[in-house]
Parts: sequence; C-alpha cells; structure tokens
Amino acid sequence: MSLLNWKLVYNFLRIDLVSELFKRVLVAIIGIPIAVLLLYAGGIAFTIAVMFVSSLALIELFDFFKKKGIIPFTKTAIAANIVLIFATYLFINNSLKEQYNELLLFSLLFLIILLFLLKGLWSKKQGALLNIIASLGGFFYISLTFIFLILLREFGSLYSVINRGISTDSSIIIGREAEFLLSLLIAIWICDTMAFFVGKSIGKHKLFPSVSPKKTWEGAIGGFIGALGGFILCTQFPFLLKGFPLKEAIIIGIIVGIVGQIGDLSESKLKRDAGVKDSSSILPGHGGILDRFDSIMFVIPIIFIYLFFTNY
Repeated sequence: MSLLNWKLVYNFLRIDLVSELFKRVLVAIIGIPIAVLLLYAGGIAFTIAVMFVSSLALIELFDFFKKKGIIPFTKTAIAANIVLIFATYLFINNSLKEQYNELLLFSLLFLIILLFLLKGLWSKKQGALLNIIASLGGFFYISLTFIFLILLREFGSLYSVINRGISTDSSIIIGREAEFLLSLLIAIWICDTMAFFVGKSIGKHKLFPSVSPKKTWEGAIGGFIGALGGFILCTQFPFLLKGFPLKEAIIIGIIVGIVGQIGDLSESKLKRDAGVKDSSSILPGHGGILDRFDSIMFVIPIIFIYLFFTNY
C-alpha cells in the first residue's frame, strides 16, 4: 500500500476514534455489561457503585453552583453521602438494632444537617448562607434520589425489615428486583432515544424553549410512547418480567414516559442556568453522570413509592 493510502487510512481511523458516535458506542460497550453485573449482584457491590456514582454526581452539581459564585462544601457532602447510603444499606439488611432502625436513620439525617450548619459556621468563605443552602440542597437532591436505587434493588429485604421479619410472596417484584430495575432502565433508555430521534426528524413545536430549545412536543410524545411500549415489551421476555400484570406495566410505563422527561428537563434547567452544555465530560460522548442519570433520579423514587404503597 502506498504512503498516500496509509495516510488516508490513518486519517480515517483518527477521525473515527474521536467521533461522538464512536465514543458513545465504546462507553456503552464497556459500561452496560458492568452496570448489568452490578445490578444482578446487588448487595454491597451495588451499594458501593451507587456511592461512587452519586459522589461524582454531587461534584458535578456543585460545579454548577461554583459557576454562580456559590462555594458548597463538596468534601463534607461526599462524606455525608457515603455515610447515609451505607447506613441505608445496613438498615435494609437489618444490621442495625432492630427496634431502633428507623430512629437511627432519622437521627443520622439530623446529624448530617447539623454537620453542614457547623461547617458553615467555621467556614471563612464569603456567602455562608448560600453556601450552606447549596450544600444541603445538593446533598438532598443527589443522595436522597440515588438511595432509592438501593431501596428498589433490595425491595424484598426492605419489606421484610419494615414488617419486622414477616416477608410476603404477594408482590410480583420480590425476588425479581434486578429484572424489574433493569426493565425500568431499558424503558428510560428507549424513552430518551425515541424522544431524540422523533424530535430530530419531525419535531416542530417547541416543548419548553426557555429550558431546552431543541426539545419538541413531537419528541416528548415519541419518548412517552417509547417508554410505555418499551416497558410493556420487557414484560414479554422470560429473562426480564414475563408474567408481569399488563395493568401495572401500563401504569409504570406511563410514569417513566412522563416523569423521566421531567427529570431530563429539570437537569437542562440547571445546566442552562450554570451556562454549561454537559454536566461534565467524564463519559466521552455521553456527557456527565447527571446527563445519564437525570431521568433515573426522578423515575426511580416515584416508582418505588407507587410499588410500596400499592404492595406490588
């Protein structure tokens, strides 16, 4: 092959390697199997992963604040985040003193709030009031939403702890938590993908131009249909949720299709106010942790609340 041809091949590969599509696919190829393995492993491995990812999300959110001249207590928030998530894991597995489980967890929350206030008291940085509020707000926004990933993944154990060891087989979720959570993630991904492609191809009517100028009503409707159809489709596969009631699948699909897009818009609002395109560049081709988890952070708590209070 001539020198000229080698240069053409090299330049083609170089362009391909830095292309957004290539980077997105590469991250997906590496990340998806790891995420699925952790999801099915559950327990302490999944909990550690949630600690790590939520801590990165905190750093990204606090970078938004810094661009507005607010200096939150990043290290304190990360430490509090890790402690609270680990305490939640212990609570779910009934590792705390049984009669004091809930009391200890609420006491820990109070101590964390007190910690932020004390940190602000001794801090020499300007704008103590805003710094404390931003630190607390960011902590609750990130930590209390990511905790629901663990609560939903360990739904059966949590149900048993709350009922003081009396488990139940009446819930179609118990024993299939990993499959259920994976199905939710698939539905969220289909929602995002459909919203993007439908909006890109036929989108004309702006959904929320002051927040995200490129999002359209057509894209939102496409995302909603994708979420609904995607979750129902997951209930047809034996390795996912075969036998899941159609009525519940429709309700959950509707929740994903609406709430997931609200989560996406909410993060877009934060980014727009901070003047950034992506929350970070930690995931090449995908942006940051908040960019990937914005819908999940809204959907998972709502789904958990629905399942818990309807005993499914």
